[in-house]
Amino acid sequence: KDVTQRLIDFFLYELRHNGRTLHGGRAVEIDLTMEQLSAVVGASRQTVSTIVNQMQKAGVLQKAGKDYFIPNPAILKEFSNC
Repeated sequence: KDVTQRLIDFFLYELRHNGRTLHGGRAVEIDLTMEQLSAVVGASRQTVSTIVNQMQKAGVLQKAGKDYFIPNPAILKEFSNC
């Protein structure tokens, strides 16, 4: 799997196991720095940061501190196909 798909899989896993419903979407607190998140998905910090920024610009993910809000997990799942 490429980095984008590994990152999507990570977020979807966290949503399923630790997520909460919020404003019609799902939110999860991820207490990892960008460097730690990068290590989890096996990519450079810059690559993961770039992908997270692309997700935010596309509206599939919103980040506020340690909280990640996914308005529609199904759209996140399809993000790598965009």
